[in-house]
Amino acid sequence: MHLTLVSSLDSHCRAEAVRLVGRGHRDSVLVLHDLLPDSRVLRRVHFRDRIVDRQERLLEHGCLACTVRLDVVPAVREFARAGCPHLVLGLPPGVAAGLVLEELRINGPEDLVVDNVLVAVDPSELEDQIWDPRTLHDAGFTPMPSDDRVSGEFLVGEFALGDTVLTVSGLSTSLSADLDSEVPPALTAEGSSWLQGRHLLGHLVPHAAVLGSGDEFQPGCHDRAEALSRSQPGAVRAPRAQDHPLNPGDFRTVVHRLERPLHPLRLHQRLPELAQGAHWLRGTLRLASPGYRSVALQGVGPRVWMEPAERPRPGGLAGLFPAPGEATRLAGDAAVVAVTGRAEDVDPGAVARLLDSCQLSDAELALNPARFPDPFGLPERDPGTWPGL
Repeated sequence: MHLTLVSSLDSHCRAEAVRLVGRGHRDSVLVLHDLLPDSRVLRRVHFRDRIVDRQERLLEHGCLACTVRLDVVPAVREFARAGCPHLVLGLPPGVAAGLVLEELRINGPEDLVVDNVLVAVDPSELEDQIWDPRTLHDAGFTPMPSDDRVSGEFLVGEFALGDTVLTVSGLSTSLSADLDSEVPPALTAEGSSWLQGRHLLGHLVPHAAVLGSGDEFQPGCHDRAEALSRSQPGAVRAPRAQDHPLNPGDFRTVVHRLERPLHPLRLHQRLPELAQGAHWLRGTLRLASPGYRSVALQGVGPRVWMEPAERPRPGGLAGLFPAPGEATRLAGDAAVVAVTGRAEDVDPGAVARLLDSCQLSDAELALNPARFPDPFGLPERDPGTWPGL
């Protein structure tokens, strides 16, 4: 059985995306899952433009993982046993596609082929979602009070794993269209929030196909190894050309490489300045602390965090940088940082000067790295726990 997975923050975007994907496959079964309050999950099954099944069940624990393990994955197995040729699975808003793919890898049907991982977004809402400081629960995207992720954090993670981004109207845009006789200005005006969001997508998902509702989908494009590599904490992806049709001058991505380890205290002091105005901040840094440890830097809108970096997966850097050969040279660098934001807020020279000022001097390089305090308080990682060992 072939599977197309659709994730989104907006249930309206997700439902429209599922419908559009299914339109190109006459015998597709379309399944929508929704996590409701009080640990309830709703499953609706569509076939050939009509609802053929609707089930609601109570879970012992209404968490996202339980929803995937106890309802989403069993549904996939059920349709595979029934001989369904193509299943389009719309995940509950806020459920990460990676969680589902991993559970399917372990407990899914043996003949399952993942064709496409698709993320559905409304471009006119994208920038606000990137900068929204509220948790997914506080913003009304999930019914779980314990879900402390922010919308930008969720979206960037889905973009990394996804193969395709489908731009469709969200609930608020659709309501505007219903209230007005004309198409909402967000969809038509030059320089509008819709077009701005499309431009931003060119920087947030440089690897993926960004499609509109009238475009044709490319089946069979999901590559698990490549998707995992893109999703690695601190992985840097940047547009191959800043003048790409989706990347005009509204937004800019600056990639800066450093040959020396960074002084932890100086980086700690200057990190807020680096993150200011950045829609998306990411990279892998080598800190001058015991063992010259490598850390992954992540930042989306108002939230910035660091964590111990994993060893790069084989081929994990290939094709992620604009110029040929850059990925190979990067292997010897002490750090690489990419900053994406509005062109007026992200100055290449300022980014370079800020990061260069955090590098160790010649005198500091001669010192034992244990002498440098680590203000980040990152936990140590046992080398024996690296993936693949």
